[in-house]
Amino acid sequence: MKIKSSEMNMKNYNIITLGPIGAGKTVFLASLFKQLSTQTSEGFFLEVPDNQQCKELNEIYSKIDGKNKGWPSGTRDVTERIFTCYVKNQALEKFPVCQFTYIDYGGGLITETKLPDQYDVVDLEKKVSNADAVLVMIDGLKLLKLMQGKDLDNEAVRELLLQDLPNMMQLINNKCNRNTAVHFIISKWDLLKGNYKLSDIIESLREKVDEFKNVVHSRVQAGCPVRLIPVSSIGMDFATLQPDGSMKKKPGAIPKPFQLEIPIAYVLIDRVKSDLKALKPSSENILLLDLVKKLKELAHLDQEKSLQEVKDRETALKHLVISFLKHLKDFEETFPEANLGGEVLFAPEPIHNLTKHEKVVCSVGFTSDGKTLFSSSDDRTILFWDVARGNLQKKIVQEKSSWVLANISQDNKLLFTASADKSIKVWDANTGKLLYKLLKGLRVDRWVCC
Repeated sequence: MKIKSSEMNMKNYNIITLGPIGAGKTVFLASLFKQLSTQTSEGFFLEVPDNQQCKELNEIYSKIDGKNKGWPSGTRDVTERIFTCYVKNQALEKFPVCQFTYIDYGGGLITETKLPDQYDVVDLEKKVSNADAVLVMIDGLKLLKLMQGKDLDNEAVRELLLQDLPNMMQLINNKCNRNTAVHFIISKWDLLKGNYKLSDIIESLREKVDEFKNVVHSRVQAGCPVRLIPVSSIGMDFATLQPDGSMKKKPGAIPKPFQLEIPIAYVLIDRVKSDLKALKPSSENILLLDLVKKLKELAHLDQEKSLQEVKDRETALKHLVISFLKHLKDFEETFPEANLGGEVLFAPEPIHNLTKHEKVVCSVGFTSDGKTLFSSSDDRTILFWDVARGNLQKKIVQEKSSWVLANISQDNKLLFTASADKSIKVWDANTGKLLYKLLKGLRVDRWVCC
């Protein structure tokens, strides 16, 4: 294999994919390449080092795309795929950033007791020990059977609980060190989405598979990031499950892969953080350290602007980190329960305790943009709060009677109140100036939100 001079000394991340036959490892890699082999709107893309690998991956994908009724056959031997990640700027200059080497061992290592000659268990164990990350592929179809079943007699469920997961957990427990990123990947999420929450699946796995629960617990105790990432190599509306367990492609449907980039994004960020603790100083490591310190800040940067600034490998790396962080931020907001323990990249904002009112709070509400909360109280005041920071912004109304209820107009300009003096009033929401005193003498129930 010929390595381009521009790719020499580039950081390579070795990723082992583990999974039983039929879990979807082969389809995952082919769909990942198909999805990212063409430059995205974010400016990055993947390349393989030779035409043969490109041809093989495209041939696998051609069996997915709906032009025929079949599906790709599972991996029966060891395959190694090298993906170089490039960033291309607006001047169409291309900069190599890093490499991901996927090593895929045949599922027979997980499911078969008498292994064919080409399966080298010792070699696999060495590879796992030296891997930067291990992706543990959990078959979504078997998970569906587990969630649907009222007992454990189903053959697929028994394979999952008594063979697939215990064997993979044993390998993780014995061969993965503290710096190895371990991510559990739920394949075929299209079968589960809409029927089961990710939190329900996690609870079921922890309850029914002690090996899974123990591995997660030990790695979390050691401070290792552990995640459960749902993906779909074909998308949500491409095929339907048949009574016999097969998947039938919908006529005219187009595959729309779901979250395939999330695992490699986590691998890059996790390994960057881990490497910085051990690697000798270099210009690239110093840059990475600076990026890691600013993860949350980078996630809010303008990707288009950062792409405009790409002029060399360092700025290309910064842009890739920004792009990946945006994907991960969206993922963690959608699936906060995916983090099984350890550090969270984007922890939710802390809950603020708002305590400026002197008496009972009667009503609360939000402005239309959701950025400001207003509250009214028996202390006759209406307070406005900054939601993100929990700071008191202003106190604009001081009613004469005791309790007061409040609401605000859609354009956030008018504040309406109903109070104990039996009046309904309209105020300027910005200045607190009384604009109208509409009615008086009506019975106003303080427990009805106005």
